Amino acid sequence: MKTIEIKTIDICTKTWFDKVNGNSYFAQEITLNFGMNNSETLINPFQYGYGSYDIEAFLCIEKNVVDFKFVSYAKFQESGIILRQSVKECLKRELKNI
Repeated sequence: MKTIEIKTIDICTKTWFDKVNGNSYFAQEITLNFGMNNSETLINPFQYGYGSYDIEAFLCIEKNVVDFKFVSYAKFQESGIILRQSVKECLKRELKNI
């Protein structure tokens, strides 16, 4: 998929906090062109991290989309791509199942 083909980006982030060790983890499902014929889902697997979920999602998209380069939110909004994000606290097993 090329950047000009992207109309929507839906980022579903699931998080888990390890209370014993005090570490945060997350996993993501990133859907490009949700509900369209050329819809594509990318998986950002279980990993350590906290708070920079959107940046991690854009890095995942950069790895998988031919000419995608995230520069800034202002430039991103000018491009006309609809961005939807959700963050949900989950159990560890739910993150590993993504």
